[in-house]
Amino acid sequence: GEIITWGQDHGGMIPNNVSAQISATVTAIYPSDTSYSVLRENGSIVVWGDITTRPQYYVAAPSSTTTGFVSIFNSPEAFAGLKEDGSVVTWGDINSGGDSSTVSSSLTSGVVKVFYTRKSMAALKDDGSVVVWGKSTHGSDTSTAGTVIGFDSSLLSSGVIDITGGGDGAGGSYAALKNDGSVVTWGYSYYGGDSSTVSSSLTSGVVKIYGSSKGFAALKSDGSVVYWGNADDQNDVNTMLSSSAIAAGTTSKVIEIYNNINSPSFAALKEDGSVFTWGQLGYGSDMEVNGLSVADQLSSGVVEITQTPHGNNEYGAFAARKEDGSVATWGYSSRGGDSSTVSNSLGSGVVMVFSNTQAFAALKDDGSVVTWGNSSLGGDSSTVSSSLSSGVTEIFATDQAFAALKDDGSVVVWGKESYG
Repeated sequence: GEIITWGQDHGGMIPNNVSAQISATVTAIYPSDTSYSVLRENGSIVVWGDITTRPQYYVAAPSSTTTGFVSIFNSPEAFAGLKEDGSVVTWGDINSGGDSSTVSSSLTSGVVKVFYTRKSMAALKDDGSVVVWGKSTHGSDTSTAGTVIGFDSSLLSSGVIDITGGGDGAGGSYAALKNDGSVVTWGYSYYGGDSSTVSSSLTSGVVKIYGSSKGFAALKSDGSVVYWGNADDQNDVNTMLSSSAIAAGTTSKVIEIYNNINSPSFAALKEDGSVFTWGQLGYGSDMEVNGLSVADQLSSGVVEITQTPHGNNEYGAFAARKEDGSVATWGYSSRGGDSSTVSNSLGSGVVMVFSNTQAFAALKDDGSVVTWGNSSLGGDSSTVSSSLSSGVTEIFATDQAFAALKDDGSVVVWGKESYG
C-alpha cells in the first residue's frame, strides 16, 4: 500500500507532509496533468501537486478527514470523487470541471459514473439522466447546444446508459447512448456536438460510440458504422464505408473500431478479419507507410489493432496483430508506422502490442519484447535489450516511456528519462 514516485517533477513527487498520510493506506491512484489524487482504505482522499500550490486557479480537494469516497474520476485537469451515497464532489481547475457549484444540487445523489472532455464533466445518474458542468464550449451547456444542434435537451433527462467524450483543446463534445439504441449529441458542434447530418441513422440500433479529437463513430448492431464531426476528418468516409461492404445484412460486419481520443483517424476491424480505415490523411487513414500500401496485409487475419496517438499536431500510426502472430504497421513512419527494421521479429509469435504516443512495444510468446517507432521515446530499447529477451509478462506505458514487468517480479524501463 505504499506509494513510490519517479519521473519528471511536475506535480508528481510526494511532499513530506503528504507521505505520512498515505503510507501503506492507499487503494488507488488517479493522475491529472499536474497533480495526483489517491483514495485511501478508509474512503478518504489525499491530493498533492499544482492543485495545492495555486489556489487561485483550482478548487481545493476535500479534507483528508472526509470519508465515504468509493471512486475518483480524473480528467487532464480536474477530479470528481464519487461517494457511497451517490453524491459527487469535484476539485481541480476551475474551468475544467473542478468547480461544479452551479449544479451541486443535482450531484447530491444517484450518480453512477462521471465522463469528461478536457474542459468539462458529465455525470450519468441511476435514473438515466445527465448532469454537465465546466466550460460551455466544451459540452457543459446542453440547453444552448440543444438549440444549435436541433434536439431537445430533455432527451438527456432519462434513458441514457453511456456517454462518450470527444474533442480536443479547441472545444469538447459529448455523445450519449440511450437504452433504445439512439444517440444524443451536444457540445462543440464542429467536433461532433452537431450530429444533424446523420441524425436519421442515430435513432436506433447503436451499440457503441467511439470518440476522437474531432468527431465520433457509432457502431450499430447490424455491423454498419455512422461517422460525424469535422469534415476534414471524413476523407471520403461514405465512399469507404460503401466499398467496404459493411451495410446492414452483409456477411462482413464491423465488430470493433479502434481510435484514440487525441487522434483524428479510425480503423475498423470486420468479422472476416479485414480492416478498413478513415480519417485525416497522414494519420493512418490511407493504409500506407512511406508511400507504400499495406492494404493487402490487412485484408484478412487481423485480431487486434493498436494505435500511437498524435499530439501537438504530430502524426500517428497503427499496428495490427494477426492470428498468425505477425504484425502489420502503417501511418506516420517515425511514430511507429514503419516497422521495417524489426520486421523479421514481427513475423510470428506476437501475443500483444502496446503503445505510447510515438512508439510501439510487442510482447512475444517467448517473453521477449520488440520495439519500434520514435527511438528516443521507447522505439529503441537496445540499452535494455538483454533484459527484454525473455521473462516479460506485461508492458505499461506513459506518454514517452515503457515499463516491462517480468515473471521474477522485476521491472525494466526505457524511453525518455523524464517520463519514467
